[in-house]
Amino acid sequence: MKDIEIKAIIFDLDGTLADSIEDIGDAMNRVLQQNGFPVHTAEQYKYFVGRGLRNLVIEALPEKERDEEMIEKLNRAMMDDYGKNYLVKTKTYEGIREVVSSLKKNGFKMGVLSNKADEMTQKVVTELFPAGTFDIVLGMKADMTRKPDPRWRSES
Repeated sequence: MKDIEIKAIIFDLDGTLADSIEDIGDAMNRVLQQNGFPVHTAEQYKYFVGRGLRNLVIEALPEKERDEEMIEKLNRAMMDDYGKNYLVKTKTYEGIREVVSSLKKNGFKMGVLSNKADEMTQKVVTELFPAGTFDIVLGMKADMTRKPDPRWRSES
């Protein structure tokens, strides 16, 4: 195997740099309660996240209520609520700021790549890390494929 020189590090945001599960779960639970549906624990939300907000809404809804109209209604409400409450409990994991700072001081280029909407990804990173920590921060945009996309895989 060839020696590989690492020059850059790309981090995921939620669940890697930031512990955001409680804010995500709390926002979804408020929306569920407002619509007369049962709520879930933060532990349950750990299994609902990772495939985008729309899928989170589908997973959180009772199966018999998962029609397109309800999914879209709750998706919009969830985006609105979370957009107002995304940093109530969200914080970096213990020691992560020091790790990131050390990597930056050692000359690594660093980025954040998240399936969270780009606008929210930008906001969370800006609030949790000093300016200039990351060389690029990119969240999901309409014209992008969700990660992991097999077309990104290196064949070398």
